[in-house]
Amino acid sequence: MTPHETHIVMDALAWQAERQAQRDVSLAWHIAALSRTQRMPSLKHLLQPPKSQVLEGNELERRRKEHAALVAGLPKKMRKTNGT
Repeated sequence: MTPHETHIVMDALAWQAERQAQRDVSLAWHIAALSRTQRMPSLKHLLQPPKSQVLEGNELERRRKEHAALVAGLPKKMRKTNGT
């Protein structure tokens, strides 16, 4: 690997370790909070993914522009061409 690629890998590993630590803290907090509840919520309720939010209007347009700017900043070989 080139030094640049090594740097990218190291950044990714550092980010991954940070996310793991955050997940561990979150898990500990949830265990402590659930141990103090009077009535345990159902497992089905706890495992349900959050409902997604439908974007409209200005927020949708802002996110599209933000995405386009991020994609434009990628190296050409990393951009998805959509078959063109």
